[in-house]
Amino acid sequence: MSQGGERPHERAILLIDEIGKMECFSLRFVTAVRSLLDGRRPMVATVAIKGGGFIAEAKARPDVEIWQVTKANREELPERLAAALTARLGGK
Repeated sequence: MSQGGERPHERAILLIDEIGKMECFSLRFVTAVRSLLDGRRPMVATVAIKGGGFIAEAKARPDVEIWQVTKANREELPERLAAALTARLGGK
């Protein structure tokens, strides 16, 4: 057990690369990601810019924050993302 009585996997951050058109052809993938989105763990995922169905559904969730990666911001995003996740996890 880690500090505070948490198990290490309870502090995990989920990473998904990617939620795109081809992945959405898999009902198993969509069902699994839907379940993870409904969970409590923070998640970082790459998601297609365009797309309906599950892509649009995932992006429209009220608990989703979308950050677009551009040439202008791509170098600073890892640090911003790490800071945002640290804050979300209560500075742990």
